[in-house]
Amino acid sequence: MTLYEIKEEYVAALAAVTVDEETGEIEGLEAVDELAAALDEKADAIACYIKDEKALAEALKAEEAALAARRKAHEKKAAGLQDYLGAMLTAAGKDKLETARAKLSFRRSEAVIVDNLDTIPAEYRREKVTVEADKTAIKAAIKDGVIVEGARLEERRSLQIK
Repeated sequence: MTLYEIKEEYVAALAAVTVDEETGEIEGLEAVDELAAALDEKADAIACYIKDEKALAEALKAEEAALAARRKAHEKKAAGLQDYLGAMLTAAGKDKLETARAKLSFRRSEAVIVDNLDTIPAEYRREKVTVEADKTAIKAAIKDGVIVEGARLEERRSLQIK
């Protein structure tokens, strides 16, 4: 039985609980207790599965970081060797070199180097402006009774699994 089905039956069983008017005895609690136990067992199984998934995700995240570090090291090494090779070919006066396994040549390009941004005229500048809400200040203001137009506090529940 799924957790949803157990929950539906649990709600129905709770609605079916009755009290005997003459004796005051509560009837139908056995079914509620059984369903509560089944719900607890199913919830526990799902919680354990969630913990496993989170642990796997964390392990994958750590592996991603390790692979990224290795990739960056190899990229840095390749770039350093490419700079070295270029300097050696330039020093030897070679603009091109072709072997059976590689073809080397230089390509011309231009790059603008800005030594001092403050001295650049305004027509050659552009600004990037980022505007975002200060949620910490908004939360504090609302909690202090201030009405902040366009914002509101929303109470949420977060299931904690340990």
